[in-house]
Amino acid sequence: PRLDMADNEEFATPPDSPRQAAAAAGARDEAPLAVQMSEETILERNTQADAKKAEGNQLFGHGEYKSAIDCYTEAINIAVNHKDLSSFYGNRAACHMKLNDNEKCIEDCTKALEANPAYTKVLLRRAQARENTDKLEDALADYNAVLALEPSNGFAKAAAVRLPAQIEVQRERLKAEMMDKLKDLGNLVLRPFGLSTNNFSMVQDASGGYSVQFKQTP
Repeated sequence: PRLDMADNEEFATPPDSPRQAAAAAGARDEAPLAVQMSEETILERNTQADAKKAEGNQLFGHGEYKSAIDCYTEAINIAVNHKDLSSFYGNRAACHMKLNDNEKCIEDCTKALEANPAYTKVLLRRAQARENTDKLEDALADYNAVLALEPSNGFAKAAAVRLPAQIEVQRERLKAEMMDKLKDLGNLVLRPFGLSTNNFSMVQDASGGYSVQFKQTP
């Protein structure tokens, strides 16, 4: 599959060379700011960033996702105000998805979308990663964003039909889990008095409200 996306962050006092820039940025994973750089230097750095992206794309095509991540990261660190910076993040997000690292995929997709909110390929990628991590409501929001941009997108349309029912099931499950936890807490508090939550029941009245009623157990 074709890859794409990104975010432009500041980089104080750029080093002298692209390789030094990449090393200095390191774990900070930031694109350098064009401060006191000539147009020729900026062009050179962005040309090298494009070359790193191309190298990453080749590695991705061969299934070498970790090595591809290194290339996209270096491209991000070298690039200066690059018009296509979002694609560096988007491509790296695709690698993370291939490696089943959905959280990092979401993170890179978000950076990409900050730079290019209309990047439907990355919206879909983040939606899939969110769905993989049970963030169903967030995933649905991404699919709907895709449909706002591409109303005929079949994948997003199918997800928009499928997810609401799954979200309702998830809500009911979370509600049941929360009630179980509250019941356990209630029993902990009531136990010293010889009572439990079984001594109380919720009764709905005619107005639709609820009242708590005490019942003695044998």
